[in-house]
Amino acid sequence: MFWTPLENLEVDLQTNAESFDDGSLNIVNYLASKTERRKSLVKGCVVSPEVCDKNIRTYINRTKAVRKVFWDYEGVSNTTGKIYSSNITYKLPKAIFKTVSSIRKMEIDPLIVDGDFTRSPVIKSEYIEHSTTRTHETSIESKNKKEPLQFKIGTLFYHKISDKEFIQERLMQAYTYNVLKGLNAPAKEIHHSRVVDKSFSFFTHNSYTFWEKFTLTLGARIETQRIGIGHSRDARGVLFDNPYGDVRILSPHYVRNDSYRYNVSRIIFDYKPIESLMIFIGLSRGYKNGGFSTVVNQPSLAAFKPEINDTLEVGIKSKYFNETLGMNLAYFYTETVDFHVIRAISIAEAINLNAEKVTIRGAEMEAYLKPHKSLQLGFLAGYTEGIFNKFYDRILNTNFDGKHVHFIPQYDVVSYLQYRSSPGLFFRYEFQVVGKMYFAADNTICSSPYAITNLKIGYEEERLSAYLYCNNINNEYYFTSYIDGTFQAVPGAPRTYGFIVNYKI
Repeated sequence: MFWTPLENLEVDLQTNAESFDDGSLNIVNYLASKTERRKSLVKGCVVSPEVCDKNIRTYINRTKAVRKVFWDYEGVSNTTGKIYSSNITYKLPKAIFKTVSSIRKMEIDPLIVDGDFTRSPVIKSEYIEHSTTRTHETSIESKNKKEPLQFKIGTLFYHKISDKEFIQERLMQAYTYNVLKGLNAPAKEIHHSRVVDKSFSFFTHNSYTFWEKFTLTLGARIETQRIGIGHSRDARGVLFDNPYGDVRILSPHYVRNDSYRYNVSRIIFDYKPIESLMIFIGLSRGYKNGGFSTVVNQPSLAAFKPEINDTLEVGIKSKYFNETLGMNLAYFYTETVDFHVIRAISIAEAINLNAEKVTIRGAEMEAYLKPHKSLQLGFLAGYTEGIFNKFYDRILNTNFDGKHVHFIPQYDVVSYLQYRSSPGLFFRYEFQVVGKMYFAADNTICSSPYAITNLKIGYEEERLSAYLYCNNINNEYYFTSYIDGTFQAVPGAPRTYGFIVNYKI
């Protein structure tokens, strides 16, 4: 709903509700080499000796089999969300005052997956999360965007409450009775946690252009974060003499509260010797908030520290021949302190760790050619390398100094051909190549490079547009992620067809 009660006052109220049910969560056995499996087996026996026998049987079964994918772990996931927001704008003589408020409610209820290595279910894993996030931002910024001085100053309040449950449902009687203090299968081990995260920020972003060729941009942000967790762990199952079951306390309830203060800034210098060419260099400090792992029984080990990033970036942006040809180049170098690393304990449980020091460097290139106003050819390429300069994994009791940072593809190349006659026909053909990506901090497991092609054809008008698409035309089999600390990986989508219809009211 949009309302303008006065010439200088605008009010915009919005509400949005969504529900997403993916129907299945596809996780498969990742086929590393026999040597790599043996390494993982030995580490698993050291970390969890109580399941070593089962893992050995799994290892034997996998190394003797010849199938590419042994079996899928089919699960279900349902996510619902509601967003309410308001945006109030008041135009002053030389500035614009804005206040934006929002409330977001999100529910994952539940995510369920078969969490063991056997054909018949032995362990089922569940994850449930209900969260409410409130934000309120107030700012004042420049009104005339053509003025050499541009400014924005504001504050942001953030408040999020999350209730989470990590559940392991044990279906094996021997394990349940011996480990869970006499309970009978089926029994559930449950981590209960509530995380309350509050922060208040003051920020400013300013730029000044002088002599129409030089632009200096300065930004800063000061934030105070207060975060707390309440956690407990119990087991619930049936008894022979009590069909209603009983509860066993595995970890008593604890509460921990931490606070952090962030001071970050950025400075960027742009130089435009001619209208079609810009050279820039920038220095910035960024961060990711600290927090708590929600499946840790000891409060002293639950917290992970904020991640602090210092980045240098230089580059060139250019366009020629009335913007029919363009090329952008950039190089970046980042030094990170307390880099966030997620270590999986099981398929449904993970702990956040900090790598003491990480360096990430890379280069990017983008080019396009427009031989006709409706036709465009494009090329994008990026190369990235991340190194753990110092990282001790306290879960595995292992030093990973000098290893490549996992989940960063070495390179990513995209080329495309696009035709758009508006209103009229739309066509886009895309070819993408993704390089090797390490899936584990010890660099023993990695994905192979892969290539996929996508096609999209449609018709566009001012209010109505319709498209047919086919992604991964060549039906390439590849992996997008791996659950570090387990044998499971997430495969990419196979050949997928679909259609999209958009209508503007």
